[in-house]
Amino acid sequence: MPFRRRDVSRQIAPQCLLISPWLVTRTMPRKEGFDVERLLQPEEVAEILGVTKRYVQDLVYAGKLGCVRIGRKVRVPESTLADFVKSRTSIVGVE
Repeated sequence: MPFRRRDVSRQIAPQCLLISPWLVTRTMPRKEGFDVERLLQPEEVAEILGVTKRYVQDLVYAGKLGCVRIGRKVRVPESTLADFVKSRTSIVGVE
């Protein structure tokens, strides 16, 4: 029986946007002044939040933190991280 490769990307993080590296390099507009949002690595997100890389991966795989998948790599857009922090921010003492 031949080896069958499983589609792991859909099983691990179905909420992530799947992007082919080839497609990104071929379709991104090359206009002057074009501002691409910064994509953060899980290690960078962990450092910003003050948690471990594993905890960030758990948040992504649970669907609590949105991500972009480029090939096998997981990246978190800065705006998604900002929205995540805002959604979990509470003001103490306000009724």
